[in-house]
Amino acid sequence: MDKNRYQPWLLVIIMALLVVLVGGIAVAILYQTAFQEEKARLVDTVKSRARLMEAVARFNSIHNQTTHKEGFLGASIAQIKDAHQYFEGFGKTGEYTLAKRRGELIDFVLSHRHSKMAEPNPVPFSAKLAEPMRRALSGRSGTVVGLDYRGATVLAAYEPVAILDLGVVAKIDIQEIRAPFIRAAAIVFLVGMVAIGLGVFLFLRITKPLLHRLELTQKAMESVSEAIVITNTEAKILDINPAYEQLTGFSRAEVLGKNPNIAQSGRHDKKFYEAMWQELSLHGCWEGEIWDRKKDGTVFPKWLTISVIKNAQGKHENYVGVFTDISEQKAINSKLKSLAFYDQLTQLANRALFNEHILAAIATASRRGSKFSIMFIDLDRFKQVNDTFGHAAGDELLCVIAQRMQASVRGTDTVARLGGDEFAIILTEISNSEEVGHLAQTLIKRVGEPVFLKAGEAQVGASIGITLYPDDGQDQEVLCKHADIAMYQAKEAGRNTFRSFSKELQTLISNRVALEQDLKQAIEANRLSLYYQPKVDVGSGAVFGVEALVRWNRNGEGVMGPAEFIPLAEETGLIVPMGEWVLTEACEQGVRWAKVLATPVQIAVNLSARQFMEPNFVEMVKKIVEESQIQPAFLELEITESMVMGDVEEAIDIMNKLRALGVTLAIDDFGTGFSSLNHLKRFPVTTLKIDRSFVQDLTCDPEDDAIVEAVISMAKSLKLNVVAEGVETKKQLGFLEGNNCHSVQGFFFSKPLPSDELLPLFQKRFEKSSLVDIPSSA
Repeated sequence: MDKNRYQPWLLVIIMALLVVLVGGIAVAILYQTAFQEEKARLVDTVKSRARLMEAVARFNSIHNQTTHKEGFLGASIAQIKDAHQYFEGFGKTGEYTLAKRRGELIDFVLSHRHSKMAEPNPVPFSAKLAEPMRRALSGRSGTVVGLDYRGATVLAAYEPVAILDLGVVAKIDIQEIRAPFIRAAAIVFLVGMVAIGLGVFLFLRITKPLLHRLELTQKAMESVSEAIVITNTEAKILDINPAYEQLTGFSRAEVLGKNPNIAQSGRHDKKFYEAMWQELSLHGCWEGEIWDRKKDGTVFPKWLTISVIKNAQGKHENYVGVFTDISEQKAINSKLKSLAFYDQLTQLANRALFNEHILAAIATASRRGSKFSIMFIDLDRFKQVNDTFGHAAGDELLCVIAQRMQASVRGTDTVARLGGDEFAIILTEISNSEEVGHLAQTLIKRVGEPVFLKAGEAQVGASIGITLYPDDGQDQEVLCKHADIAMYQAKEAGRNTFRSFSKELQTLISNRVALEQDLKQAIEANRLSLYYQPKVDVGSGAVFGVEALVRWNRNGEGVMGPAEFIPLAEETGLIVPMGEWVLTEACEQGVRWAKVLATPVQIAVNLSARQFMEPNFVEMVKKIVEESQIQPAFLELEITESMVMGDVEEAIDIMNKLRALGVTLAIDDFGTGFSSLNHLKRFPVTTLKIDRSFVQDLTCDPEDDAIVEAVISMAKSLKLNVVAEGVETKKQLGFLEGNNCHSVQGFFFSKPLPSDELLPLFQKRFEKSSLVDIPSSA
């Protein structure tokens, strides 16, 4: 759009320039005519006067007129003056002069003027003044615009009179020639301006409403963000707005007069455009999504509305197209759909889309009387990969596994990632359960193949639970629940295998749910109890501390060991409130013993990984220590290597904060995890506990002997205390004593006991001669 197309002041300026131009040309032509006429008059005057003087001089020469007191020249000049006494001159500044060169001066001998003017004084011959006379005295004739003896700019004609060595000049001031034309030009300009002003005033009065409407229309087209294109009935572009240029990349100059099809993308066939024009003809309007091409070749979607403009007779006169680029909107819609229905890491279906596909599969199978299967898949050892190589490697592994699963099924099947390392598959149109079992075996094999990650080689397994429609359920919730039950049964069966749902499995899972509910109630109702296993100083045989172990008497059925309910507590998160209760109870019991024994007792409490990484764990420990009033140095928190390997730096930070509280730290089950000496050197621990798996074969297995001996030696080098677990025989105790392991615990001394049964042990010393070996089945 031309922003100034209808601005009235532009019209005023144009008309003023035309008036000035035309008037200026006319005045210039008249001036040049007058100038040439004046110049011709001056030339005639100067030549006629020069010829007259020559005639007078020749007459005097022939008749030897020398009676004049100034001789021949004087007589001639006197006669010339007499002859010119009736000369009327020309103009107010017109002048006729005679001069003679006398040495380096120009001496004016005659000056005849129409008006009263001062007699000219001599001027130097070399001066810029008297330019016309200097030329005449130099023997030249002609015309010139230059300075006279007054220093005024004049138009002059000059001629030499050689016989008398005189110069004759006829001149008039340039200003006198120009003055009338300057006045005329000013009058013309003023008259023209008045006429223009009057014309513009009348024009604005008449056209102001139309101009206002045009201006509003122009501003509207320029300001809207939608692109606008106007064509005639021959489909030639008449105008566009700035938004059109911005959206398409085509400039106004490039598209004016062109057909809008210069931007066609080629994605729409002939029938599409025929239907569009038919709609326009019938209804005068069409709108819809259409793909076009920008100047740079980029194809983009736009929402286009085309309207017909009719003239007074109702005939089609123009078409107006209004469109906007909807690329971003379509991208957002696509992104929202992806976020809503697809896993962003693996690009597999997510839980929401998986559930929709189950409903569709149920509807299809019910209508056709067919079967389909659902698989729940959980990766085995995935956490180990995460802990070893980091989360980035874990994500990389999940993407590889997702690709393998997708490649193992048909295009009509659905593979989904439900979250973490949990996947699910919907197998449609299956004939029998054997077919599903065969695919499960294939999946386990494919998933179990090594994966070469950037951080190193990794290998995981797959535990698969299978359920079948309609045999194992006829609605989505039941089918998924049964597949989940079957998957957990596969894990309990040793992992890296599959299980199909059965009634027996449902019974097992029901029992598990009941166990979870009872455990939750037991924690809330404070129905758990602590047992304590003594720690013995090898040299003195005295009990110097205990390890607190949680026990549960479920519904009066007998005391359950931690192995029966701790894994469930870890899975469900109940380990966090349970761990807080254990720590509180153990600290309070330690304070009670200290009061009775009049000496502090070291209390060791095991921590779970989930409990250790709780955000407020350190604050919780601090609160329990302060409220129980236990001496922090006599509280020992036991952690395992595997607990801290996920994020070593964060774990070290937590341990440093715990040590700042004054509590001590022990590495439990040392040697069974990664046993990184570099990490051990950085951990602020005070004690190493040798795992029972190394102690039980002491004196029988040379490798275990060497390992235990090396651990004790290393601990001493690092100035750490050592506690050997699981001591059950005199030989084991003797080996440990011989290698300077000063602290032990195990059934050889005492099994875990309730707090009231343990008090007597603090008041006695274990004599090796009185101890007997414990049967291995104890």
